Amino acid sequence: MARANHDHNQEEVNENNVFLSEWFLSRPKAVQDLIRKYPPREKKYRVTASAPYGFTCPGSVVDIIAYGEDGRVRVELLPEDKMPECRRHEIRMAGLFHKTPEELQYMAGGAIHAYIQPKFLEPIP
Repeated sequence: MARANHDHNQEEVNENNVFLSEWFLSRPKAVQDLIRKYPPREKKYRVTASAPYGFTCPGSVVDIIAYGEDGRVRVELLPEDKMPECRRHEIRMAGLFHKTPEELQYMAGGAIHAYIQPKFLEPIP
């Protein structure tokens, strides 16, 4: 499956000017459609309870950081937005793979990026 990574700069592109921006107009139609439906926002999105993803727990707060021509969006889950269940899951997984405390800190201390179907995101009011 081909992926198109269309990163955007949140400071340059926001809900107020995205649809008129040169950046938006230069995107393929499939990406423009995604942006219209799931615009870049100052407020983040929440992963829904029905999301089938193992990278985080439902309810986690993410940012959309890229739009793909295949209909998916790339999200970022920052360490400070990880829910307690997510942190416990990371610790369990690290134990299964015999990771050292230093490796665990590296794994759990960074942001997580993943491509997901945006239908599993809801805007945070």
